Amino acid sequence: MNSGKKNALLFIGALLFMAVIVFNNRHKYNEFLEEFDYSKAKSTGLPVLLQVGFENCSYCKAMKPILKDLKENYSDKFSVAYIDINYDQHAMSKYRANVFPTMIFLDKDGNELYRQIGYMEKSDILKKWQDLSN
Repeated sequence: MNSGKKNALLFIGALLFMAVIVFNNRHKYNEFLEEFDYSKAKSTGLPVLLQVGFENCSYCKAMKPILKDLKENYSDKFSVAYIDINYDQHAMSKYRANVFPTMIFLDKDGNELYRQIGYMEKSDILKKWQDLSN
């Protein structure tokens, strides 16, 4: 086999490998979006912590484990939701979110109580909920 054909096969193999990785990550990300669906969160009758962000935002990615932890351990106090602007084109204007992540604390009726632009530590989120409930 000449080197041109060999290089072409290696290139095609690399492209297929990358496509599998992208598809697998996209599938996991879509599961994450479904898990943090805003309509489900607001139907609980609890206050909602809403993060507006997008998939490739490094700070939004850093918030994912925090959101999962909050959802698992504080679901009796508040719901957690995530909206990705790549999937909901109107979210930026609807929630006035221009910098990401935007964390919006909503009461059980959907009224905004507080807004934080940028990354938030779990402890800061919990402290803010405590302050808002007093």
